[in-house]
Amino acid sequence: MNWTRKQVSIMAIVAITAFMSTFLISSINIALPAIEKTFELNAVTLSWIVTAFLLATAGMSMCSVGLIAFSFLSASTPLIVIIGILIWVGLGFAFFSSPNMNTIMSLVDKTQLGLASGTAATMRVVGQITSMTIAAFFFAGMFGTQTIELVSDSLFMGAVKWGFLSFALISLAGIYFSYNRGGKPETE
Repeated sequence: MNWTRKQVSIMAIVAITAFMSTFLISSINIALPAIEKTFELNAVTLSWIVTAFLLATAGMSMCSVGLIAFSFLSASTPLIVIIGILIWVGLGFAFFSSPNMNTIMSLVDKTQLGLASGTAATMRVVGQITSMTIAAFFFAGMFGTQTIELVSDSLFMGAVKWGFLSFALISLAGIYFSYNRGGKPETE
């Protein structure tokens, strides 16, 4: 089969994108799991004292603030600021992750724990796919037919800004649902 230059380019982009999405998630965000692991025990301990849904909501709020902060990045943003924001988001995720699973698992019948755990894992993956789709949407919509190498820094940073603002809006909706879900103490 004779492939045209365009077909080869498309296949190369698909292959590189498939590789890079996994590579970037695992390499750039390597600090986030370490931060989460460091503070997770404290979050679990704290969830015995403070209602778990409040901790999850506070963690989601911290992540939202981090996403909003990322939307203000520029080409001249110092690396230490980016690291600081990543640490903040990592702390937020640490305070969100365990209490959120604790709340989910405590609201289902013991016979449905596997289903609840599987649903939570599926939603995590759906969120990852959705975020990659949103990022691709902004890149494709703003770059047009230009390749990423030819896009100006300001156009690239504009796409990044709108992506992070979109993620922050979704996260703000998540804060609402996290706070208003079941499991809150009854008020008399």
